[in-house]
Amino acid sequence: MRPSGRKLDELRNVVIEINPMRHAEGSCLIKMGETHVLCSASLEEKTPPFLKNTGLGWVTAEYGMLPRATNSRTKREAAAGKPVHPPTHTGAHTHRGTCRRTSCSSPSS
Repeated sequence: MRPSGRKLDELRNVVIEINPMRHAEGSCLIKMGETHVLCSASLEEKTPPFLKNTGLGWVTAEYGMLPRATNSRTKREAAAGKPVHPPTHTGAHTHRGTCRRTSCSSPSS
């Protein structure tokens, strides 16, 4: 039995809210217990210079945790005016079409 009372083989309740962000082309808020993850997607009609005229697009993802998302405060990159370290998760790959950017943050854990 876990401290929360949930059995070892019992999953947390999952709630997904679609489009909680008014200005993003796409977004969702995923909640599993006390863990909340906010994801957003942006669409740009451009690609990196090295993909120009190839017919390919670019997908990139970034992940960051808010300063009080954990039991100890993490340093916020924006406070220094530039990233202190790379985001916790980044990735990119090509696909046919346009550039898509996604970002996720974990407001609480």
